Amino acid sequence: MDPPLDLSDLELRKSILARQDQLQDYRKTTEESGGNIHLLRQQSCSAPPGGRQNFRRLTIDRSRTISRQCKARSGVTSLGRSCGNIAVNVNASRPFEKSSCRPVSSASCEHPANVRTIISRDSLTAACLDDDYVDSDPDENPSPCKTSLDDERRHVYLAACRRLNVVPSSTYLRCVRSKVVRLNHQGLTVRPVKAVCVSLVEELAVTELDLANNDIGDAGLRCIIDMLHHNSIIHVLDVSNTNLHTRGAAMLSSLLLDNDSLQVLKAAGNRFKEEDAAQIAEALTKNTTLRSLDLSHNEIRDGGCRLGKCLGLNSTLETLNLSWNHLRSAGVAGMAAGIKVNSALRTLDLSWNGLGTEGARSVGRALRDNVTLEELALNSCRIGQQALGELLGQMKTNTTLKTLKLSSNPITHQGALYLVEFLRDHPSMEINLVEISDVVVSGEFSRLIDSMRCFRPTFRVVHGDVLRSKDAVLRELQVPRVKVRDPFVVLMEHVDSRDMRLVDLFTAHDSDNKGVVSHQDFIRAIKEAGVNIGKKQARQLVDMLDKDCSGEIDFVQ
Repeated sequence: MDPPLDLSDLELRKSILARQDQLQDYRKTTEESGGNIHLLRQQSCSAPPGGRQNFRRLTIDRSRTISRQCKARSGVTSLGRSCGNIAVNVNASRPFEKSSCRPVSSASCEHPANVRTIISRDSLTAACLDDDYVDSDPDENPSPCKTSLDDERRHVYLAACRRLNVVPSSTYLRCVRSKVVRLNHQGLTVRPVKAVCVSLVEELAVTELDLANNDIGDAGLRCIIDMLHHNSIIHVLDVSNTNLHTRGAAMLSSLLLDNDSLQVLKAAGNRFKEEDAAQIAEALTKNTTLRSLDLSHNEIRDGGCRLGKCLGLNSTLETLNLSWNHLRSAGVAGMAAGIKVNSALRTLDLSWNGLGTEGARSVGRALRDNVTLEELALNSCRIGQQALGELLGQMKTNTTLKTLKLSSNPITHQGALYLVEFLRDHPSMEINLVEISDVVVSGEFSRLIDSMRCFRPTFRVVHGDVLRSKDAVLRELQVPRVKVRDPFVVLMEHVDSRDMRLVDLFTAHDSDNKGVVSHQDFIRAIKEAGVNIGKKQARQLVDMLDKDCSGEIDFVQ
């Protein structure tokens, strides 16, 4: 296993930058470079008809040959001095052909029969800095110096990749001129991350670095922190799901203590424990620049007590995400104590933690005295009807909270009604957005929302479906609808199952043996026989059997 890579001495970057001492000369000779390129174009235009394309191809081949020759030399400056001028023999009387490029002196050139082309030193320097330069698809008007002279970050990165024996990231090369570097989900490990850090040490354009979902570990984080000690421009860092664990938490704590430029830190999903939260909390008490912190999807548990204490002392943190951290009553109580006296926090996310009734009561008490919090997320926090009442009852004097998120909690449509009615009865509360996206509400709830908008136009509730009238009752009580069967089919099945004859129902109530019975006598015979049909179905049956509407049922019919 390789030892942890240390970037504190920056020897790698120093050795790379030592090869680029001529970059300053580069910028000074830009006009000269432009003149040389113009000379090449003039010579291309003066070539024989049909030979211009060959001349351009010849120029590209010459640049590639120079690049290959540069690889064998140790320094750019010495290479530029030794190469001097390069001559290409071209026979004007026949089509142009590729010829070998060789250094020659001025006296060895045959002026009448040859076209002499000069490659400036800046072209050689560019070729040496970018050893991997290959023009597989040359432009129509190629330039000997295709790579921009100011792309120092790209040159340093490629050189660092060669030194560390890693494959350069095409994603990083595409965003080399962007202010935001997004390398999430790239499968980066320690050495590729170190190559990126080497190129960002003195970078003044990048403000955001996203390395989430890469297996960099604490060794890769060490490279990032060493880079941030020298780079004060990057103010957003995302190292979520990067397998940091306890050692990574200690490194992040030291970063928060020493760094005075980082404003946003995302470290979700790194399996931080209770003791790790204590280290981070201690650093937050002394940090004065961090504005947003994401510690979601960790295992802080009762470490929320230490984080709560630091909230009481921190005066700059505005956004805190502690969702999915297994917080229970003790941890929530500690957080609530810090929220109570905090004077900077504006957004707090405690979703997917087991608050319950006790936790809801603690948070409500904290909001009673808090005067800065504007958004509170308590999604899936086991807040039922009773916990909702405790939360609202304790925070009824709060006048700053504007957004309350309570989705995925056991709040029924009655709880939703209670919530809106409570806000209607307490107009001093400034809550304008309520999220209960999975709660199915009734039509009464919709009418209540419409009435509230008359005196609070910006009020909005994100809820589930709306149930109305009888359908709402049936779905709420989960009463299955009974399928009505044909009463005559029921009668025949009953007779067959008991080995009876239909004529027996007639003869039992046909006293005069005429083969006819009245409606009342037939219904009485059905009941006595135990046929399982109701009064309504019995009436439908006799109406169906009495085809001539005579008031009597004839057995023949």
